[in-house]
Amino acid sequence: MSLDDPDDSVEDSIRIDRRKERHDHAWELFQLLEQVPVGVFVATGEGRPYYANASARALLGMGAVPDHVDRFSEVYQAFEIGTDRLYPIERLPLHRALAGERCEISDIELRHHGDPIPLHVSGAPIKRGAEIAFAIMALQDVRELRRLATQDALTGLPNRMAIQEAFAHERLRAERGRHPIALALIDFDRFKSINDDFGHAVGDGVLRRGSVAIVEAMRPTDLVGRWGGEELLVVLPNTRLEPARQAVERALGAVRALHIPHKGARVHATFSAGVVEMAGNESLDALVARADVALYEAKHAGRDRVVAAAGL
Repeated sequence: MSLDDPDDSVEDSIRIDRRKERHDHAWELFQLLEQVPVGVFVATGEGRPYYANASARALLGMGAVPDHVDRFSEVYQAFEIGTDRLYPIERLPLHRALAGERCEISDIELRHHGDPIPLHVSGAPIKRGAEIAFAIMALQDVRELRRLATQDALTGLPNRMAIQEAFAHERLRAERGRHPIALALIDFDRFKSINDDFGHAVGDGVLRRGSVAIVEAMRPTDLVGRWGGEELLVVLPNTRLEPARQAVERALGAVRALHIPHKGARVHATFSAGVVEMAGNESLDALVARADVALYEAKHAGRDRVVAAAGL
């Protein structure tokens, strides 16, 4: 068939279109990986570095790139955690993935940024038919994982798990020193109506700015955390019931003073709160239950107020 045969032109055009389609698909995939908040490092089936996304480049420094995964620990200063030994390449998930193994480790740290960065690393092979075409490794900063596990994403406050852990420590200290502990359960008033009338972005703003105002009104030793939804929990160490009520009243005044703009108008926020003092060896669940009863009284009495409940 001649070079000018129309059928040849059609076939060439189809091949070009397919190559372009594959190229566009690969470009889109890499753009997506750039946004993933987990480090992604890919090597070819021969063990040569192929791709690292933005998170991986930030973690690894990427000042240099090894010519083979066998030099990964040396180039990126990866050590067995707590030792001066370079991380053994035969245990590295990327190397093990090239052998067809899926695995994960948490005994590795990087030391090229000053403070050591502990990592959680997983690896897996990517096969094309029976052959391993690529090996992929995911890297996560353990410090960031801990932060995510204990911090509320919206407000930046400690989350429920962090509050529970902090209360357990405060309770032990209180028992040893025979100190009181007070607790306040705070609920932002008419929060559903704020979301319905102004939108969830404004509702989120009320939670964020209200949380900041409450934290700034409390002492540095007090713990303010997000308990769930529009509820915050405040733990006040070494504090009796009446001083705790007064502290929460000051926080309420700070929230009342907030003016959150929305389309030329201003959204006003208030909260209702129940305050209690720990009685004997009372658990956190029992304390929160009593604070919830006092909070209900505050809501029933018209909201925008603090109700303190006497001990058992």
